[in-house]
Amino acid sequence: MRAFAAVATPLFGWLSLGVPAASAELRYMMTQRGFFHDFAPEETPKMIAAGVRTNACMISADYLIPPTWLEFVGQGVEEIREQLIHHAEQRGWEMVPDPDRPDTLICTEPGIFVLDMEAYVTNNNNPMIHVDPAYAHELLDENGQITPMFEDLIFAINNRIKAAKRFYVNGKVGVFNTVRPHPRGLNMDARMNGYMKARELGMFEKVDILVPNIYIRFGPCDYLNNVHLYNSNDNMVIQGINKSREITRLNGEAIPLLPLTRMVVHDHPNTCHGKHLLPAGMVQWQARLLRGLGVTQWAYWEGDGYFDGRIDEVWTDCPCSNPGLDPPLVHMSPSFTFAYSFLQGDIDGSGCVDQADINAVVAQLGMSSALGLEGDIDQDDDVDDQDLALILNLFMAPDHCVPDQPSGPGYPQQWPIPK
Repeated sequence: MRAFAAVATPLFGWLSLGVPAASAELRYMMTQRGFFHDFAPEETPKMIAAGVRTNACMISADYLIPPTWLEFVGQGVEEIREQLIHHAEQRGWEMVPDPDRPDTLICTEPGIFVLDMEAYVTNNNNPMIHVDPAYAHELLDENGQITPMFEDLIFAINNRIKAAKRFYVNGKVGVFNTVRPHPRGLNMDARMNGYMKARELGMFEKVDILVPNIYIRFGPCDYLNNVHLYNSNDNMVIQGINKSREITRLNGEAIPLLPLTRMVVHDHPNTCHGKHLLPAGMVQWQARLLRGLGVTQWAYWEGDGYFDGRIDEVWTDCPCSNPGLDPPLVHMSPSFTFAYSFLQGDIDGSGCVDQADINAVVAQLGMSSALGLEGDIDQDDDVDDQDLALILNLFMAPDHCVPDQPSGPGYPQQWPIPK
């Protein structure tokens, strides 16, 4: 029996998606409200049956980062542990006295615990300091070398890792944004230098996992200077995985990865920020790409309440910035859409369902298929919004090139198409 990847919506039901999982593959649903099974017990059996684990939690920066630089750097390991105890109390997690220090507690819950350091603190000399490790390079000097403030930052992060390791005795601890790739997969040498300088100071010696941030940054309607940015998403994922693998322990030992993704576009300047992507298309695309890169575990973020039940839409509700290509809100089952062949969508015979094919359907909208138009994807005798929705969905699918010609925009030439 095959396992399937899944998208969970605790308030609005469940959709299982046909993404065959490798036998050794681990997938998690991560939240900031505790473990998923703590607040959605009615959905948990379905998730477990679909092969998705529910015991992963993002520890909010609210519990880890005080408001000022001096407090952030000055907090000791045991003071930070007290904040983690408070976090666990609020979630009803099991705690027992620490055998080594009976005056304090340890958490016996098994699971994944990821420290969220995405926060700013204030300082007299620098009013806003970003303490997220993804921005640690900003505290290096002009030559990219370690400064006293950079040392203090990594010392403070290490204290939080130590506190988490002492507290979550049956769990695995990681730090979010290790790494955070460039949204378009472009140059990130300065950021990587920050990670590598942090490595020199021992930041990655105690973590159990690295947590690359591979949130989808661009929706299907995001353009920059007339360049369609949606296909930059796979470059970002490839960069995130490869750059994370460059980070090792000081003895060269590799550190396991747990990439974190989500079900919506996540980048504030873009047209589709906070909007739904096709759950099926997105999950299948990223799952296959991750497998092709040799990744065996990842997590889905469900923490901000973006889900509103519209999990079976063909398209998102984000408007296209390209005139004439606003996608219709057509409701249909993803399985209905995926029944259509990519050969049907490859109108111009290029080997891929691409922007030219979308433009061809747009040009034929409202025409009768009695004229023999290829834009009538569903063959219902006219080219209408349903056909536009289908061509857009085929374009977004992970394998939108026909098998004999795997050279389309969805996958860079230097990487094989994941099967």
